[in-house]
Amino acid sequence: MLCQAKPLSAAEQAFVGEYKQSSVDTLAQLLLTDDHTFCYSFMGGARDRLLAGHWQAVPGQASRIRLTEQRASQPLFPVLLSATPGEAGKVQFDFHGYSLSEANRPGFAIGTDENLPGALRPLFVEDKSSWSESYLTPALAKAQARYFYLGQLELTPSGQPGLLKVSQYPLKPGQQLRVGFDAAQAEALLDAEAELKRDTLYIQGGRFGHRQPAKAELVAQARESCIQPILANKPAPDSEPDSGTAGQMLKPLRQFTLPASALQGAVWFPEQAE
Repeated sequence: MLCQAKPLSAAEQAFVGEYKQSSVDTLAQLLLTDDHTFCYSFMGGARDRLLAGHWQAVPGQASRIRLTEQRASQPLFPVLLSATPGEAGKVQFDFHGYSLSEANRPGFAIGTDENLPGALRPLFVEDKSSWSESYLTPALAKAQARYFYLGQLELTPSGQPGLLKVSQYPLKPGQQLRVGFDAAQAEALLDAEAELKRDTLYIQGGRFGHRQPAKAELVAQARESCIQPILANKPAPDSEPDSGTAGQMLKPLRQFTLPASALQGAVWFPEQAE
């Protein structure tokens, strides 16, 4: 739900505007609006990002604010029901390699009933370096895949394997399911303190950019395409796998964790992509 706009103090008004940070290959932009919302965009590197949320003054510190991201609710593994015809009584899983390349050791399992599995098989070899767009399983009997499970290994703060975070999905009518990975959902929400020094914004102590007045057209565009959709909890259109078909997105029934050792067994796709 969007928050009611609150009047800005003079100290808060000083933050309102546009900030930019750029390098040869990247551009980051932050827009702080006068209704305590913000839009942050990053272009370049492996993946573009678009964030939105609220900002508030830090009590007792006129030159500081806190940025708090709000994220649209979205499965970590988006699954689309495809219209692709297939063999009767069978189902195939089409894994979107490019998005799944960003997952940390993804695993997959199928089941005949609601009993949760004790293990998932790795989808790909460890340290995989080349990727195809599509990885298609053999046709599997639907009776053997009434439920399916997708997970990835979470890392500890020291970078060591932690728990295997798993989502359970029910199998729906259809012959093919398109599976992807939403890397944004795996990242921690932005919750950072920012300080304004002589019209220059520092976030968590690092220099971000100089404040510039934001044009009305930019503010309107940011509200329409960034702030309002995200704060209204609408999924981003590019967070679904690029299946090429308009299909229903499946929702996971539940999430649970297993020890890292539960990622075991034969790799589903052992070969390296050409």
